Amino acid sequence: MNEPLLIKPNLIIPDHLVGEVQSKLAYVDELITRALVAPSGDQIEVYILHPVSQSEAHQLEEKVQRVVETMAKGAFKPKVQVLEDQMDIPVPYRQDPMMELQQRGEISQEAAGIYALGPLVTRLIEYFEEHFIDLADSFDATRYRFPTLIPAEYLERVNYFQSFPHSLTFTTHLRQDVDAIDHFAQHA
Repeated sequence: MNEPLLIKPNLIIPDHLVGEVQSKLAYVDELITRALVAPSGDQIEVYILHPVSQSEAHQLEEKVQRVVETMAKGAFKPKVQVLEDQMDIPVPYRQDPMMELQQRGEISQEAAGIYALGPLVTRLIEYFEEHFIDLADSFDATRYRFPTLIPAEYLERVNYFQSFPHSLTFTTHLRQDVDAIDHFAQHA
């Protein structure tokens, strides 16, 4: 693995934002394979897919600085009220289960960020869905089903495009025109 690119952020990252900034750094550039923010918020290690030129390293650093400044500038620590604490319950398995689930065929990656789920994970999801439904029923909650896709106008109303552009996935269809459809089919 290449040596990490060490970056001293222009703004110290507040401790309550360290994890969130670290997770957002995955969206800075496709060359970045991993980024680690020091708990003190004063240093970032960026691991890169392959060695880069001085100019490319400078561009990566500028992008990282831009993300950090956007997130840290004017940030305030939210008031947190813990209603129940279960942190003292022992947890026997402390590793990320993803690798094991993939080896067992319980999860398979179809594309970046897209996974097929096997029977074990599917049963786990169903288990929690049943418990949430039972909980909702105990409150006589009315059930609704909403579309998977959300109209762009709704997302615009809540500033989703500005707040979460890294999480956007667009779905569209071809115009209802046989010439356009045929052209797409022949040239796609």
